[in-house]
Amino acid sequence: MSHTIVCCARRCRLYRAFLSSVVSFCAPWLFVSAASAAAPDVKPDAPSKVSLHERIDRLIEAERLAPAGLSADDAEFLRRVSLDLHGIIPTAEEAQAFLDDKAADKRTQLIDRLLASPRFVRHMATTFDVMWAERLSDKVTKSSDWYDYLYRSFADRKPYDAMVREILTADELDPLHKPAAKFFHDRDCEPNTMTRDIGRIFFGMDMQCNQCHDHPVVDDYKIGDYYGLYAFVSRTYVAGGRKGQPPAKSIAEKAEGEASFKSVFTGEAADRVAPRIPRGATIVEPTFAKGEEYVGKPVKDVTPVPKFSRRRKLAEAATDGTNELFDRNAVNRLWAHLFGRGLVHPVDFIHPDNPPTHPAVLDLLAQEFRAGKYDVRQLLRELVQTRAYQRSFLLPQPSELPTGLAAKYAARWQAERQKLAPDLKQAEEAAARANEILGTARGKGTKKPPAAVATAAKASPPKETSPKATPVKDAPAKETAAKDKKDKDKTPTKDVAPIAAPAAPKVDFAALENNFETASVRLRKLRTLSQSLKAKIAEAEKIAAYEKLAKSDSREAKRAWESVVQTWTERGEVTLLKPLPPEVFAASLMQATGVVSSAETRAKASLKKTVPKELAAVAVAERPRMEAMWIDKQTFDPLRGNYNRFIELYGESPGGGFAATLNQALFFGNGGVIDGWVRPSGDNLAGRLEKLSDPSALAEAMYMAVYTRPPTDLERRDTAAFLKGRDKDRGLAIQEMLWALLSSNEFRFNH
Repeated sequence: MSHTIVCCARRCRLYRAFLSSVVSFCAPWLFVSAASAAAPDVKPDAPSKVSLHERIDRLIEAERLAPAGLSADDAEFLRRVSLDLHGIIPTAEEAQAFLDDKAADKRTQLIDRLLASPRFVRHMATTFDVMWAERLSDKVTKSSDWYDYLYRSFADRKPYDAMVREILTADELDPLHKPAAKFFHDRDCEPNTMTRDIGRIFFGMDMQCNQCHDHPVVDDYKIGDYYGLYAFVSRTYVAGGRKGQPPAKSIAEKAEGEASFKSVFTGEAADRVAPRIPRGATIVEPTFAKGEEYVGKPVKDVTPVPKFSRRRKLAEAATDGTNELFDRNAVNRLWAHLFGRGLVHPVDFIHPDNPPTHPAVLDLLAQEFRAGKYDVRQLLRELVQTRAYQRSFLLPQPSELPTGLAAKYAARWQAERQKLAPDLKQAEEAAARANEILGTARGKGTKKPPAAVATAAKASPPKETSPKATPVKDAPAKETAAKDKKDKDKTPTKDVAPIAAPAAPKVDFAALENNFETASVRLRKLRTLSQSLKAKIAEAEKIAAYEKLAKSDSREAKRAWESVVQTWTERGEVTLLKPLPPEVFAASLMQATGVVSSAETRAKASLKKTVPKELAAVAVAERPRMEAMWIDKQTFDPLRGNYNRFIELYGESPGGGFAATLNQALFFGNGGVIDGWVRPSGDNLAGRLEKLSDPSALAEAMYMAVYTRPPTDLERRDTAAFLKGRDKDRGLAIQEMLWALLSSNEFRFNH
């Protein structure tokens, strides 16, 4: 992703002149050497028990090849953490107060204030709305109801696993949880769509290809994984009915219906697939007598409720604290929210051949998230306190690279990978044998699998055995005995019932699947470790190649260095510039220009005038928190309509890469929305700036409001120069400057 945005200059010559000035001093600031910036390092305290954020940093820094870099200065940190935890830039007053604060632990204090604010709740509701609903069009459940459900959930500090259970069970008879049905409604309860999205969003596995066959690229994604998940949702449907009972278009579930599959490539098939979540055990479903499958007898116009709900079992199995994939996917997505990339990237493709950049960190976070009862707020608190998160976005320079370290580590990692190879080969063979036995049991499409595999379920892992040879000298005697026995069996016996043919041995598919999964677990761990070492070796080799080129060809050396920096960016070794999501972009524009502060002032005035009904009965101890939430809702709810145009233009692909478009440039350059926000009026930012006669004071107020930092000396001089001789159209000049700052790369990105 490019670190700059090419903005469309306005038609007015004055706009272009000031924008050119802004770009001239913004670009050097964005790419100045980290070595030349005076930014204080933040040293964490040494607690008696090592904190999670310290353990994360130690794991990351243990074998780090990139220069350590500097900590972000206070202004950069304030802007970054405010955008990530509140979804909006801080006000100029908040920024100045933080910069003036001399407390040693002011960053920790700031983090705790941000997490305790209603704006954190609001931003999490927005973040998880995009993560789970993915900006799909409303089908039945209104977006506003869904958003309020998420808002209440984060306000009540509901655990992540509890929210997922509510979404997957989608009980519309419960008014508090009814909006959670949006996840299913927006996907029309279509089982293949549900299977793919549940696999992606909650387990980090995009198994779309597995609908027809094993994944052609990802060895770890099997057709059986897809249909094991499919079996949970194949009975779910949208039930229509009269008003009231049941609700029109409500989520319902049948008590019967089986999933089946047949690979279009290999012919492997299964007529009756048992429900199984990825990396989980097969679900054994209870049986009921005919007509007893439902709670109460089915009645016309009433949605029946099965005694055994596969969908409820899916929610339980996914969130029971034993599914490692569920936990790893959750923390990987939260990491991506803060760092711009997941430890595994893309976040929808968690598998051994796409290893985490830091496997030990991902394991640690998954364990701690589970141990912390899936508290999103607490995990984010630890992550934003890491030195990794608080690094400056400034790129390291070649002069900071330790000489010879890369070659040393490359040799070490090569030796570790070679030592791992025999174990990996053995694990591959064991998994292949288990998979072969399972495939044979399924009969590759036949309804009756060979009886020979019936006993294979008892073997874990399966062992190869050689048949015992029959000595030649004993062969005639054995043949005669067999013939006599056969003739005897043919002799009719009076009053003796004929002997029934022995029943075909029953195959324990659950045991076979579990054996295969056990073998696969070990294979995944070893393959992930091997691929992780391979990626680290490649990084070290790139650095070593640069060190050789640096002594000879400067042009080739520059390209090699750019390749090294790109690798560091992908591995999270240097801070990634993140484009602001559309909702955050819109909110920050309204914050900078004064739209939010005006709405907040009106909300506070309304509260002083009349106590709302919802606050009248609130206990005294709870009053401050509830009032703050009420003011927050009264401030932002009326502004939510302003987000729609930004979502339309900037929100086409949630989580995707950044690419500026012509429509975005035209909207920002000529749209009436932005013009209205930057036009001097009342107590908005442009109106306040118009009252300042001193150009230096004006620059100070403008840059603190827009960039969350004071202006440089060059920026003060450029501001004064641009305002010189503009007394008659001073308001227009201020409007032009604000537009240029807001359209710059510094504002558009979270850095």
